Amino acid sequence: MAPVRIGRSSPVDLGRLTKALGDIKRRFDVVADRGPARSCRLRCGRHRRPEPCCGSSSGVDRDSAEAALNYLQVQLYRDFVTKFYSLQRNLSPTVMTIKDVPEELRRKFIGQSGHFLIQVHPKVDIWEQGGRAAVRHRAALGGS
Repeated sequence: MAPVRIGRSSPVDLGRLTKALGDIKRRFDVVADRGPARSCRLRCGRHRRPEPCCGSSSGVDRDSAEAALNYLQVQLYRDFVTKFYSLQRNLSPTVMTIKDVPEELRRKFIGQSGHFLIQVHPKVDIWEQGGRAAVRHRAALGGS
C-alpha cells in the first residue's frame, strides 16, 4: 500500500452542513414513505422522522454551533488520523522477540537460562502406582 497522507481538516461550514443534513432528511423521508412501515405510520402515527440537528430553524446561535462543531471535528480528525496511521504501521509489523513478551508470560514459559519451559500433562493419573510406572517406562523409552 502506497503511503497515504492525510491533509488538515477544514473548518465547519454550517451552511453546507445544514444543506447536507436537509438532503439526508429528504432522502429518509422518501424511503420512509415507500417502506413497509408506511401503512403502519398512516394507521397509528408512529415512526417519527429525524429532524435536522442544526440550522436556522433550530434556534441555536450560529457562532456557538460552529464552535462546538469545529471542536467535535478536531476530535474526530485526530482520532481518525491516529487510527489510520496505526493501521498503516501494522501493514509492516516489526519482528517480535523474547524481550517483547510480557514479564508474566516470560516468567511462566521461559526459564532463567533463557530456554523455553514446557508443561507436561500425562494421560494417566501419576498419583496411582500403575500411572507412575507407565510414565517412568515411557520416559525411559524417550517419549511417544
